[in-house]
Amino acid sequence: GVKHESIQENIQEKPINENETDELSSANNKPSHVPKVLIVIAVILVGLFLLNNYMKNNLSESKAKDLIVKKFNLPQIETKKIIKQYLKSQWGDIGFFGMEKHCIVVRDDNIDVHYDAAKENLDQLVSKGLIGINESTENNDGCHYVWANVVLTEEGRKYYVSESQDAFELKTDEIDFGEITGIQIQEQQKVAYVSYTLKRGNNSPFNNENNQEQLNRSVTFSLYEDGWRINE
Repeated sequence: GVKHESIQENIQEKPINENETDELSSANNKPSHVPKVLIVIAVILVGLFLLNNYMKNNLSESKAKDLIVKKFNLPQIETKKIIKQYLKSQWGDIGFFGMEKHCIVVRDDNIDVHYDAAKENLDQLVSKGLIGINESTENNDGCHYVWANVVLTEEGRKYYVSESQDAFELKTDEIDFGEITGIQIQEQQKVAYVSYTLKRGNNSPFNNENNQEQLNRSVTFSLYEDGWRINE
């Protein structure tokens, strides 16, 4: 018979490194952190967007106060005017037929410049050390005048605001923000009604009344793309 021989091929296989096997196994089993990071970032961005939108649409007491103070430039200084010259006396020369020349003083603003009318108030300011008064005379075309001239002392100048040719403008007190007393928001109309108070105080010695007063005020806000604004 025919003899069958079995031929066995010797195949040499490359030996597998155990360290490489462990590394491949570890890499396949290592969870991927990239998707989780993206999810966290997305959640944070959405949260910031919602928070920003809430902060923009919400009108808190502190935000309303800041807008009111900025809008109305608070605190505001209130002032009074004290004219620089008061007429103490006047007379005219004697003319024809023994008649005295008629002399008058006229101001465009119709302020009474006669010293007698202002003497009580001026004396108080002198006693407080805020002003001084000196006299001067004027002779003009047969008319003669004696003037009481007001000057500010060093103490009085602490309350100086401005002056014109005829008068000093001096601080009497301040109007400052008090508190928010109510906020009513109408979301559909995107408007808010805010009530608040102002307080008059910080009086200067030029204020004879020494006011300590609370004033009630209200204002309307409207919501725009950039936030709340006070209506004109």
